Amino acid sequence: MKRLSAIMSVLFLCCFSLSGGEKQKLHFGLEWGLSYNIKSYYHFNYLDATVGYRVDEKGWEQIGDSNAFIAAFMSLDMGKHLDLSLRAGYFGVSDARRVFPLMLQGNCYLRGNDCDGIFFSAGAGLVLGDFVNAQYTYLLRPGTGYRLALGSDDYLDFTLSIRCAYDRPRVWDRAEKEYVTGRNTLRNNIWYYALCFGFALSF
Repeated sequence: MKRLSAIMSVLFLCCFSLSGGEKQKLHFGLEWGLSYNIKSYYHFNYLDATVGYRVDEKGWEQIGDSNAFIAAFMSLDMGKHLDLSLRAGYFGVSDARRVFPLMLQGNCYLRGNDCDGIFFSAGAGLVLGDFVNAQYTYLLRPGTGYRLALGSDDYLDFTLSIRCAYDRPRVWDRAEKEYVTGRNTLRNNIWYYALCFGFALSF
């Protein structure tokens, strides 16, 4: 996790230096929204606590729960059509898991980042910590949106995105009716796919 944090910081600093020929503007903002978990793909492999045989479970699962999210961000204009932002916030990966993500996101504005119009975005990040355990969660978030220029470098963005969250939760042994211990857990991978709607205000 420290390595990925260092890479994100270096990328942000590199983009800052590469934009030296353009007019740089630094913005701050907040984003709010709602995510709807559509499906998840899981792959669990563990040793049964009683007999000791290996259990392998994998497949798709319909979820259908919704969670709110909020993030504060700092963005830097990288020219007329691009910006790069560092975001920290809070959201629910699932009904039982709440996390604090740190993300790096780039936006491309078709008409310019100071104009009304459509934009496309791509973000990636990781989780700083959670209330359950210390397992890492990694995030991908491609999306699109529409920007309204409010004047005086203030903007309102409406966003639509797909959030892909890779998690490693504790494994529930359905036969034993208990959680599998860490020693007996061989694989505990799961991908959550969520549709996110939100809006962001920056100044």
